[in-house]
Amino acid sequence: FADAHVNLANALKSQGKLSEVIKHYRLALEIEPESAETHYDLGFVLKIADRTAEALKHFQEAERLKPDWSVPLVWEARILATHSDPKVRDPIRAIRIASRLTKISKHKNLFILDTLAVAYASNGEYEKAIETAKKAIKLASKSKTSGVADSIKRRLKLYEQGKPYLEVSRE
Repeated sequence: FADAHVNLANALKSQGKLSEVIKHYRLALEIEPESAETHYDLGFVLKIADRTAEALKHFQEAERLKPDWSVPLVWEARILATHSDPKVRDPIRAIRIASRLTKISKHKNLFILDTLAVAYASNGEYEKAIETAKKAIKLASKSKTSGVADSIKRRLKLYEQGKPYLEVSRE
């Protein structure tokens, strides 16, 4: 019956009922705790609900269950690089994860490159952050995702001022 809870959570997600979505993903995990996909899905919804530290735990569990699945890994790296709480933030691990994913994606994944830039800046490596952000902007321009390019440009301005990009969390 874990699939029934996942299907219901997915249906509720399209209606924006996040607390119900979270409840059903949790019920699915009680039945099938080794589902990397459900841990990822729950992590993603928790991230949307601004429960980032909790989301991180589920991304990490998805990683434990499926070590080579890049999707939860990049979210894990992003949270580790950008979380406003220094107890949660771990830029060195974020760099390690994002660097590995960048190589695997052959420097062609925009979100991974942006995450690597954010991680470098979080660790005070602003020159690397600037260089990587510029690569991401170039890739975004080629793929005609101007909104994404604009977001990266805003973060690039921070790096050029010697500032990291941190997400403000209401947790």
